[in-house]
Amino acid sequence: MRTGKTISRPVVVLTRWWYRLQWGQEGESMRRCVVLVIMMGCLLGKGWAAAEFNVRGLAQAWLSYVDMTNQYGYELGFNVNRVRINPYGGFGDRFQWGVEVGWDENITRLLDAWLSYRVNDAIALRIGQFAVPGARSGGLTWSGDLDFIERAAVTSKWGDYNRLLNYRAVGVQVEGKMMKDRVQYTLMLANPRTLQVFSPSIKDPFPINTSNYGFCAWGNLRVMPVDGLDFGAFYGYASEDDTGAKRSSYGAHLYFVFPPWKAKLEYIAGENEFSSGTTPYDGVYAVLGYTLGRVELLVRYGFYAPIADSVNKDGVKKFNNTTLGVNYRANEHVKLQANYVIRDEIMAEGFSDYRNNIFYFSCQYTF
Repeated sequence: MRTGKTISRPVVVLTRWWYRLQWGQEGESMRRCVVLVIMMGCLLGKGWAAAEFNVRGLAQAWLSYVDMTNQYGYELGFNVNRVRINPYGGFGDRFQWGVEVGWDENITRLLDAWLSYRVNDAIALRIGQFAVPGARSGGLTWSGDLDFIERAAVTSKWGDYNRLLNYRAVGVQVEGKMMKDRVQYTLMLANPRTLQVFSPSIKDPFPINTSNYGFCAWGNLRVMPVDGLDFGAFYGYASEDDTGAKRSSYGAHLYFVFPPWKAKLEYIAGENEFSSGTTPYDGVYAVLGYTLGRVELLVRYGFYAPIADSVNKDGVKKFNNTTLGVNYRANEHVKLQANYVIRDEIMAEGFSDYRNNIFYFSCQYTF
């Protein structure tokens, strides 16, 4: 456990660098995070003996190459794609808190900011911005825990359809564990438009904004009968009063993690209802992995049908992706990842193939 008096110098230097780098308008979230960290440090420095303060972080650089099948030939890119700073901790046995700031593709965002109170093992209350209890793969928000560099297509599209910010939303949540933590449940009421949070202001003559009218609800149940076996299901529903839009989604997962083997299966489906009609979608992915020493070999197959029994604007009826992956953990801080995505879309009649295979290489550092 690191307290406010023993935060390592690299963390302090990294925080200062972030603060200076993001001093412009985009840095508002970062500045708030830094202020919060300083406040927590002051509290800890005043002698809160029962307080806990931890910091973890992540930086991930990508090299990507796409063999285009159209007239452009290929696309080659390099960027620092993900940077994370995640202070977290608690006060005693009942209060827990967490903050996470991310820098993704040159955009700074406050990803997590939450406070929870544990009544007992079966009931805890959480408020703020955090991952919604939806798709299991979407809830794995710490990039260091991902098997592949990118999530499956159906997971990414599910997050987009539900207007989530990196699979997170602003709301209040009830959660708990039962049967010696073998059964976990989560219920959440959230803002239906996470990216349009509105707060009344005294300077506004008419402090009203219809962008938050409506509600969003999520429910998730996970069962872990033995160590390494994890299965469950979720359901989510959102309604927007001003637009009349309604969104629902559901899914189930089954994870086996028995080293050196792992196998994962998840199904996600839903529909978006607008005045112009209803568009259902669904998809699935399956992962098989084997670890040999510091090397992990992985393969993932997934499909995603953007509009059931129809096509999207590019003429795609179904996205079929096979991803081959190799992970190498050099030490406890550095992980190298290489992925090759084989794309084989099913096209509508009259449309040419849209196969743009992708190669990724990532170097990831965590502390």
